[in-house]
Amino acid sequence: SGAALCTAYGANAPVMCLTGNIMSHLIGQGRGQLHELPDHLGTLKGLTKWAERINHPTEAGAVMNEGFRQMLSGRQRPVGIEAPWDVFGMAAEVDLPEAARPVAAPRPDPEAMEKAAALIRAAKNPMIMLGSGAIGAEAEVAELARLLQAPVTAHRSGKGILPDDDPLALLPPAAWQYWQTCDLLIGIGSRLELQYFRWRWMPKGLKVVRVDIDPTEMVRLKPDVGLVT
Repeated sequence: SGAALCTAYGANAPVMCLTGNIMSHLIGQGRGQLHELPDHLGTLKGLTKWAERINHPTEAGAVMNEGFRQMLSGRQRPVGIEAPWDVFGMAAEVDLPEAARPVAAPRPDPEAMEKAAALIRAAKNPMIMLGSGAIGAEAEVAELARLLQAPVTAHRSGKGILPDDDPLALLPPAAWQYWQTCDLLIGIGSRLELQYFRWRWMPKGLKVVRVDIDPTEMVRLKPDVGLVT
């Protein structure tokens, strides 16, 4: 399950992992129980976006609700929920929780939007790079590409957001040829791995606009303009 969670984390996949743990009274005792880890919950937190333990059936509704909220909010990634073996065997009367509601996406900064628009207006050869963060925005991506008459490419998880048979879609080998004269890279929900870690060559004077729901992406790879939304 560890490898699956790591893959889901890297692929921004919303996966709910439900797992057990040793008996409640033995957690943290270090007595060598079967499947015991020094810190099972801590290990789970290290493999997921968020993780928590259900210590009693009365906590199940609230913990599961928060788990789904975390999984579906912002940058979607796997979450983990564990329960000790003895808790799985308990029963209690509980109220059914309300359906989890994801946190609303942040609105982009108006000043940043104006700066991005200015870079787009000035660009002569823009390119759009897609990642899995653009899933669900297929129509908007296609409209932007049409308005700018900009080619669109993708690497791994961004493939298919704009179909390969679209006139503006470029497979990476063709995109590399266009890249030689590109003056604006618009990354949408993408880590920009193709350009920065595969091609590793930047056209002179290139400007970069990034659109991503994860603000840490703007720190990891700082663009000229970053829109967090």
